[in-house]
Amino acid sequence: MRVWVFEKKKQKMGRNVILEVPDSQELEEIVKKGCEALRIAQPMVLSLHKKDWETFRFAHFNADLFIESVPFDRLEVQAIIDRSGKDDA
Repeated sequence: MRVWVFEKKKQKMGRNVILEVPDSQELEEIVKKGCEALRIAQPMVLSLHKKDWETFRFAHFNADLFIESVPFDRLEVQAIIDRSGKDDA
């Protein structure tokens, strides 16, 4: 599965990265990999985020969930769904 991790500030997209992760990958690990790629601190992942990820394959983290200050308002994590019906293999 491919996952898009991106920063948003005042509704404008900032830096972003696309990751290739196993379908069974936990949200915490996806967030960790995305934050490492963007070279930012990791946010706190709450049960609400896990529930959103399991249901919608989407989660967002407001700046107040980061222990360190960050230069954006929100970090979003979104699965990229291939609707073409083709396998990635």
